[in-house]
Amino acid sequence: MSKQDDDKPHQSFDFSPYSKQLHSKRNGVENGPAELQKNMPAVQKVRWGRTWRGLGVILPPFIIVGLFAIYMATPLSKVREVTVHGSELTTNQAIIDTSKLDDKVLIPGLALHEGKVEHRVASKFPEIKTVKLRIHRMRDVSLTVTEYKASGYYHDKKGYHLIMSTGKVLTGASETPKLGMPVFTGFGRGRALRQISKLLDQFPPAISRDVSEVVLSRGGGNPYQITIAMNDGNRIVADQRTILKKIKYYPSMVAQIKGTGTVDLEVGAFYTPNKTK
Repeated sequence: MSKQDDDKPHQSFDFSPYSKQLHSKRNGVENGPAELQKNMPAVQKVRWGRTWRGLGVILPPFIIVGLFAIYMATPLSKVREVTVHGSELTTNQAIIDTSKLDDKVLIPGLALHEGKVEHRVASKFPEIKTVKLRIHRMRDVSLTVTEYKASGYYHDKKGYHLIMSTGKVLTGASETPKLGMPVFTGFGRGRALRQISKLLDQFPPAISRDVSEVVLSRGGGNPYQITIAMNDGNRIVADQRTILKKIKYYPSMVAQIKGTGTVDLEVGAFYTPNKTK
């Protein structure tokens, strides 16, 4: 080495920043497990939170399906009792039989098809206007029936058939008519019967309640002549075409007489007492 090289000034280097960085890295490595251990509960809490949220989404449908399956396998899912309300012209048992409701019918299925049961009953019986199905106490079923008004009875060789306010004559017959309802005799099942039954419904209530029988008498060559037997023992002879206008005079006429007889409203307004023996 030459003397000139020895005479040059020496340059010094400061390694302190590097030593600090190295020292901090060593400290970080040494302190790493402790820091992770300190943060572990928070990490676990986050993980458990995510797990429970996931279970909260997945489990409820399975629980609901399981409970529903158990419910469907028990008697609690089936009809226990069927009751009928509002039926007077049809027996309750006939309505229940037509509804096909028994202890084998499932309540969930019935709740989805109430309308089918209601329609089945209403379409079977012409006297029934509406049917409303209700489920009570989870298993009991009630059928509330609204019936058409009955105008009276149509009499033929089979017996007494109910006539509804719609003009429909029921096929079923009874041996005797129900008290308080008039009997129509001499009419067919067609238009004439429907007209006279609807006509009677328009009488003043006090008079219509007192009608016992309406006969298509056709006397004196008048095809529209009818004879009405009253519960008070009197008879009314009238024309179907004018009876509605004249029937209002009947109460005042019978109030002025004693005994029983015939009130003729066919042409004018006359009264003929019954002959006494």
